[in-house]
Amino acid sequence: MKKTIFALAIAAGLTSFAGNAKAQSYQFYDFNVPGASGYVDGDGVTSGGSRILGIDYFAASGVLDISGAYWDSNGSQHGFAYNDRYSQFSTFDVPGAYGTQIQNQSGFGFALYSGTYYDSSGSHGFVRNYSVTTAWNVYAERGYVNTVLNDYDYHLNIGESRLAVGSVQNRDGLKLGFVSSGVNTQLFTNLADQVAIKYPLAAAISTEITGITTLNSSTYIVGNYYDANLVSSGFICNLGADIFGRGAGVFPIKDSDFSTINVPSSFTYSNVPDAYSLFINGINGNAIYGHYIDLNAGGDHGFIDINGVFTTIDNPLGNATEVTGYANGTIFGNYQIYDANEGSTYHPFTTTPYVQAVPEPSTYALFGIGAIAMLMVLRRKKAA
Repeated sequence: MKKTIFALAIAAGLTSFAGNAKAQSYQFYDFNVPGASGYVDGDGVTSGGSRILGIDYFAASGVLDISGAYWDSNGSQHGFAYNDRYSQFSTFDVPGAYGTQIQNQSGFGFALYSGTYYDSSGSHGFVRNYSVTTAWNVYAERGYVNTVLNDYDYHLNIGESRLAVGSVQNRDGLKLGFVSSGVNTQLFTNLADQVAIKYPLAAAISTEITGITTLNSSTYIVGNYYDANLVSSGFICNLGADIFGRGAGVFPIKDSDFSTINVPSSFTYSNVPDAYSLFINGINGNAIYGHYIDLNAGGDHGFIDINGVFTTIDNPLGNATEVTGYANGTIFGNYQIYDANEGSTYHPFTTTPYVQAVPEPSTYALFGIGAIAMLMVLRRKKAA
């Protein structure tokens, strides 16, 4: 009889695990940048830290490059590049700039960097090819200022040029997204301009392009636009398949090439107009990522959208989260920690999903059947 009870106990135990469902959660890891520090500005507010701004993953070689910026204890901003294969950091500052941030790199050790630097006249894009650093200012001859270079694709060639995307500020102070091959530049704006691409939503008063990728032989860009209420939405645009034959970077884009990306309607408050502002930080293959702000309940949340599956990413150590990269199953981003004096510092992280066992309701029912069976055996034994 003891053998029978023991066998039933084992059976009950096995059924309690056999029906487990798989629920996805995330394990977060801090990414520490040497020399990064919080600093106190002239108003006594703490700022700084470090941020991951972009990643480049080369599947054929398995090489992962991470780029970004960090602040030292004096408040100076420096660009950093990290190569995962060699576990090695490199710092880069554009000569004469008071702040540098690296958005992309290619071939660690060859100093192929691109990003944005800041000086007394504003912000400027730059590309560093070995020892030569070239400023990338869009339509400076028209009085446009504050170019920000968000992505530079080392793998997409238009003749001898490569595609760069970002934003620039016009004379009216509006931010205009751009795509540039270095030979030709097109703006994404509703303004009357001979090289402008009119975004299909007439309400868009400000735009920026934040990422570029190639997927299924087509080239896609992503970005953000603001409406008249200063609510931000994301968008994706298909530049087409044959970009090499399109006049060295001049794209015949139609309204149908655009799709708007917002927080899914299934979210809380989604039935309230302008409940969220969404910001796309970039794209890699079939993954779009960034952050969104809940305008009703408050809070900044990171997100990643892979093949249309939208997932919120919140680092539990921070008060706000953003996702700035994705490659080979790993999510990269930053979280902010707020202090009592309304200051905040950035902290980079990486995270990968892991499988957590969650018993299904049917599991408990099966376990209960096993327990009842054991009780029946015990009652029979007692009666005998």
